[in-house]
Amino acid sequence: MCSPAERQLAEKLCTALKAKQLSPEQEAELDTLRVASQGAEHLDRKAEELMQQVRDLGHYPKESRGCSAEQQLAERIHRARKAKQFSPEQEAALDKLEQASVTKVVQQVRELGRYPKASGWCSPAERQLARKLGRALNAKQFSPEQEAELQVLRHASSVDKLAQTSKRSEEHTSELQSRQ
Repeated sequence: MCSPAERQLAEKLCTALKAKQLSPEQEAELDTLRVASQGAEHLDRKAEELMQQVRDLGHYPKESRGCSAEQQLAERIHRARKAKQFSPEQEAALDKLEQASVTKVVQQVRELGRYPKASGWCSPAERQLARKLGRALNAKQFSPEQEAELQVLRHASSVDKLAQTSKRSEEHTSELQSRQ
């Protein structure tokens, strides 16, 4: 797993240690480096185990309110990311999976054709989409382009609602006038 240069350096250090050519300070420093290296290897294994669990799940884990295995994985990923335990390649892979989840939410909004509502009279699927969208917006997970697209849909939904309200108001006024 190590390079030829690392192997050669390790052999030289072993030879110097056996020949008692290192000072006590140098030996202590080597021990410190050895312990740190073993700790880093443990963290690398732990990070790789988390990455494998995410791959097995097939998507970036969601931080839902239940106590599911997925939520626990999401929390462990969050803590590991905060502690900078992932390599740059692993971070990039996690970012890509997280962005794919966000892109899926945007695609669902597009398919709905309007900004989803969380009110009681909407379908459960639309309410769930509205909650997902709200969480992703609060977490600032959308790209500027996605945010702009969602703003356009939100604005269009507001305009439609105003038009419907105006139409109902006109119909109600006509009804009242016809009764007189």
